[in-house]
Amino acid sequence: AKACQDMRGEGVVFDGARSCTCPEGKTLLKGRCVKGGTALCKILKGEGAEFDALEECRCAHGRLLGRTGGCVVGSDSMCDATFVRGSVFDGNRSCTCLPDEVASHSTCVKGSATLCQARLGSSASFAEGASVADKPVGDKTVGDKGVADTEGACVCKLGETLEVTGACAAGSDAACQSLKGTGSMFDGARSCICKPGFRVGKGGRCVPEHATEGV
Repeated sequence: AKACQDMRGEGVVFDGARSCTCPEGKTLLKGRCVKGGTALCKILKGEGAEFDALEECRCAHGRLLGRTGGCVVGSDSMCDATFVRGSVFDGNRSCTCLPDEVASHSTCVKGSATLCQARLGSSASFAEGASVADKPVGDKTVGDKGVADTEGACVCKLGETLEVTGACAAGSDAACQSLKGTGSMFDGARSCICKPGFRVGKGGRCVPEHATEGV
């Protein structure tokens, strides 16, 4: 914890895996972990902001982070001009490509197995309008992962995941735990999930269901 505080600021703790973070319910502000809340977020990012209850300010439903850092009303034109060329607003907090496209070099392009294999490895494939469970984090463009369930995605074959290394590799409990802590396990398909009795905490780590701090 002391090493984290020396590097990041007062109140920062080690997350037990790979990084330093503030305890749950707090956010880093000017070198200190302070109690988070929607009121603070509105001061920092404008009226359209809210606290995510874990660690950071985010834009509220229907808003996107604008050019100046504040939360503004989302629109297709804003997505196209500010985030990914050709993307549209999903109505929540994200910009997304069309069902047969993926984001590549800040532009929505036609998805294909060739493109996905160049990005993630020879076992990857393109899934048009992939389900939320199939969508890799690395293919998200803006905002919360898992909200744009009609967007195309590069996916690994069953039994592999890209969550740990960023490329398709054999999934295992050990690999998932190196990323998300001992409360994590491989679901046998493509994802690292939390074991029964655990929930997703700060930084995506699995913490005991009744834990109040990201440790």
